[in-house]
Amino acid sequence: MSEIDTGRSAFYAAEKLVLNLFDRAGASAATGNVTGASAATGNVTGASAATGNVTGASAATGNVTGASAATGNVTGASAATGNVTGASAATGNLTATLAGTTVTLPPEAKFASVESISRYVDDVLAMRPVREAFARADVPLTVRPRNGFRAAEYRRVADDDAAGGEIAIPHRGAGSWALRELVVLHEVAHHLDDTGGAAHDAGFANTLIALVGLVLGPEAAFVYRVILHDAGAVRR
Repeated sequence: MSEIDTGRSAFYAAEKLVLNLFDRAGASAATGNVTGASAATGNVTGASAATGNVTGASAATGNVTGASAATGNVTGASAATGNVTGASAATGNLTATLAGTTVTLPPEAKFASVESISRYVDDVLAMRPVREAFARADVPLTVRPRNGFRAAEYRRVADDDAAGGEIAIPHRGAGSWALRELVVLHEVAHHLDDTGGAAHDAGFANTLIALVGLVLGPEAAFVYRVILHDAGAVRR
């Protein structure tokens, strides 16, 4: 998954919209006050750049630090997201309206290190619903730091369906954008995907949506499905 080159494909552009929407939830968790969000500009007011604490993040991880540094500005939000209201200081949850349906977004975990991501990945693959849904959940998956900053990457260690996999995560400076739960789940979905298609075709998109639903809940999966559908990456 790439931070900088998202404009090169409809899939990456759509996924960037999902990340922007969750960034609003991160700003909400930091301050409990999100007002006047605009579907056209994605501006969020009242966000604090000084906070760093997020509570109630994904139950799958035990390491959450440094809440999205909440610049107070999120741009390029999808017009499909519509209204963003009702942030809660207690939970960090945020409601959003997509395709005429209002959903409550869960908080997204942010990671302090590649080591904490590795523990998170192990926890995700050990989840019973994930193991029941994906045969490759039993296949080893390791995480290592990546020196480049443009993209997180997944590769299989051999051309074999039973081969283990490796995720490379940017982790310093300009690469710190990748230290977030949705980026990690994208790479885990590559490991679990056994549909046999291209890297970001409809088969992979459905794998990603299913994994997000199992880990973060049906509301998060709904957001992915609507936005990826609008981009032509998946059928609803």
